Amino acid sequence: MFDEGQLTPARAALLERYVATLPVTPVDHDTPVCGGVTPSGYETTDRVIERNIGAFAGWPEPNDWGTAIMHCCTGNSARSIYYLWDNLINHADGRLRVNLLLNRSSRWADIDSHIPYSGQVDVKIKQPVTLAIRIPEWVKPDEVRCRVSGQERVLQFEGRYAQVGAVQPKDTVTLTFPNPERKETVWIEKHRYTLYLKGNTVVDIDTPGATIPLYQRAHYRDNVTRWRKIARFVPEER
Repeated sequence: MFDEGQLTPARAALLERYVATLPVTPVDHDTPVCGGVTPSGYETTDRVIERNIGAFAGWPEPNDWGTAIMHCCTGNSARSIYYLWDNLINHADGRLRVNLLLNRSSRWADIDSHIPYSGQVDVKIKQPVTLAIRIPEWVKPDEVRCRVSGQERVLQFEGRYAQVGAVQPKDTVTLTFPNPERKETVWIEKHRYTLYLKGNTVVDIDTPGATIPLYQRAHYRDNVTRWRKIARFVPEER
């Protein structure tokens, strides 16, 4: 839901199409704001949607992005993205722990996650480390298979962490596990929704929203990982 709440160019196009259906109203320069102060140019029509790309929905519904933004949401959400990214991995004393199976680069290893297309994660090693990978909550430890540069490796577990052990630069560690699709019916704010999930990822929702419908993710159900080439940034410091 956090990911779906960001205004992307694709969602902005839907928002622009929706706005075109609304009646034209004059720009209000006279609405008093906090403290009774009325600054000049309180409202604007200057590239409003374009200038809010990357902002977050202030009042999203479970199936719809909505039409409004509160920029406290944008500030807090931007910080949250960093905290998520930063804590995907931890490294200390030669030990690397992968905590969440999302794409991430680092000086120690690069993580390529196939979730939710399939139950697979590839960890490409850059420095000698002792590796542990946290498996998703829907996976049982005995369902996980591990290969290190094509060679099978027997795993030990400490809680939810698969203990891969010592790995070297240029090794590729591949974990595979089931990633089934399931259907769940939930009640949110007195409304009933049907969720279609692969693992913990919502890939569709019924009924869809009317303004900017969320979870338009049919491609995740193809079970074929999609790739795009990008430049990844690896910081020297946290």
